[in-house]
Amino acid sequence: MPSQTNSLITIMEAVRGTDGQIVDFVYKLANERALAMMGLTSEQVVGHRQSILFPYVKTAGIFDELVAVVETGQPQQSERYYNAPGFEAWLDTNYIKVNDGVCAFSYDLTRLRKSEQERQAQTDLLERVMNTTPTAIVVHESVRNAAGEIVDFRMTRVNQVAADLLHKSADQIEHRLISQYFQGVMDVAQFARYCTVAETGEPARFEAQLGNGWYDFSVARLGDGIVVAAQDISAMQAYRHELERTNHELKRSNENLQSFTYVASHDLQEPLRKITSFAAILNNQYAGKLDPSVADIIRRINGAADRMRLLIQDLLTYSQVDAPVARLQKVNLNTLLKELTDNELWAAIYQSKASLQLGELPVLLADPFQMHQLFQNLLSNAIKFKKPGVAPQVTVTARLVDKDAIPGELRTAGEADAPTGSQYHEISVADNGIGFDEKHLDQIFQMFQRLHGRSQFSGSGVGLAICQKIVERQGGVITATSRPGIGSTFRVYLPTRP
Repeated sequence: MPSQTNSLITIMEAVRGTDGQIVDFVYKLANERALAMMGLTSEQVVGHRQSILFPYVKTAGIFDELVAVVETGQPQQSERYYNAPGFEAWLDTNYIKVNDGVCAFSYDLTRLRKSEQERQAQTDLLERVMNTTPTAIVVHESVRNAAGEIVDFRMTRVNQVAADLLHKSADQIEHRLISQYFQGVMDVAQFARYCTVAETGEPARFEAQLGNGWYDFSVARLGDGIVVAAQDISAMQAYRHELERTNHELKRSNENLQSFTYVASHDLQEPLRKITSFAAILNNQYAGKLDPSVADIIRRINGAADRMRLLIQDLLTYSQVDAPVARLQKVNLNTLLKELTDNELWAAIYQSKASLQLGELPVLLADPFQMHQLFQNLLSNAIKFKKPGVAPQVTVTARLVDKDAIPGELRTAGEADAPTGSQYHEISVADNGIGFDEKHLDQIFQMFQRLHGRSQFSGSGVGLAICQKIVERQGGVITATSRPGIGSTFRVYLPTRP
């Protein structure tokens, strides 16, 4: 018996009981392939009973097949999966009678069956993916001419999403040519993309309109064909168009804002300068000669012009907060506040006899000009809104806090512009002034909203709106606590930056 055959060959002889019935088989021969499959040597197999070596043969029905071959002389054929300790195989076996025994020729199908299982698993996986994904998927098979060129594609597999998209059942779509099904719909460029993917294996992705919707197409090679996945992006496309429209309007708004800035900084202020100049000429030339009522009118003209100038300047400042910053710079708040108190705020501090207590303040990475505007407004308000006959006392302090320390309703206000990180600088400006009822907290940060008349306190009603816009532009938030007659504390939260 050749030992190099691809078959597993064993010869077994029947073992009969006292009544002549077959009770077992004993191995008489096993070739090398069979021994290798068993994981045993010839000495461990030949001369030994089958039931001892492989007890499962009786429960698996193999023993009954062997007995039938010996008793009837009729060959038997069966394919079985064997799974025993140290032994796993698919075998296709033919049994033939040899004397009072059986010769078994087995062919090892293990590799073939495992390959089939893997293919089936892949098929099942593809089936599950195709039936559960919200994406339309169509598998195409290349149709080639005699020269081997792709001239069409045949749709061989369509998932339910694709069928619904095409308003047909899968049976009505599968095995149809795309040239017939999409006649007049698919353009030459899209067909060319399909051909390129099928020939080169290089995936492609593009957007195209199908019916009334827009879809994101992904194409990949699959065998001698392609698989096409189409994701509905109609909503995204509509959002994109809306975003483009909004950006266009924003651009136009910015252009209008730039025009306003020019008008505010030049054209609107020029008449004011002339009004105050003419009023000054009248006052100088006719000093002491004017009727008191006329002098009062001139004084009112100057006051109105000053308020108008202040309003224009504040509006101009407010409009420029959103202007892009070339780059952020280190701003030492200790130095900044010292410069403010020595220059812009000196007269107000001197006239009100205000005392300022400045704690140790941080160095920020920010826009220096905007930080100047922010703290000038906050300190100016702390000095201005004082109680009659009481000198202002203003305290400025700072500390590092976690994001959780920011009042909950404010946490998301500046997050869009905030850097990654969870710590913030909390900078407090506290005063002993007139204070306000906290029910007006939202109102005080709105444009032109005043809690007091101009006869009591000067100003345009824009200052705190500027402060809020600056702080939010820096990725932070601003809030305040106050009690009427006790004073106010404004807290600015600015994110730490690396």
